[in-house]
Amino acid sequence: MDGVAWLDLNPNARKAAQLLLKQFPNDIRFTSGRRSAEQQASAMSKNVAANRKWIEQTYKDTVQRADLQKWVDDHPEAMTAVQIAAGLEKIMALWAEDKLRGFSRHMSGDAFDVAPVPGPKGAEIKAAIQTLPKLQWYTFKEGGIEIWHAQFEA
Repeated sequence: MDGVAWLDLNPNARKAAQLLLKQFPNDIRFTSGRRSAEQQASAMSKNVAANRKWIEQTYKDTVQRADLQKWVDDHPEAMTAVQIAAGLEKIMALWAEDKLRGFSRHMSGDAFDVAPVPGPKGAEIKAAIQTLPKLQWYTFKEGGIEIWHAQFEA
């Protein structure tokens, strides 16, 4: 079995993940690939519970971001990650496939996250991520949190 099959990625992202795993077999640990709306809401909710403006500070300015941030702003009583996830998921459930992909490429299988690696090996991995084929965008920090994220052309 392919070491990245569990990520359920589309071809460009899958090829990039396989390249990273081949280059750093003992150091790479993928933490996320394709996500459903429920999984995306859950992943975001932990960060939102800690910082109510995390969505606004993390995602590009889109209607989707505005819709999710508005829900957070309009529901100050939702304090736990579980409560927040439920609300965010209700918003995302209304979105068509293109709107989901336009918000997060995790939702279309065109992105993955890698656990941060300290020291010189981490610097090597970061450099390798930046040169992956069909890379559309990457970041090593999201909303002030160290998250190594790479997303790819469809």
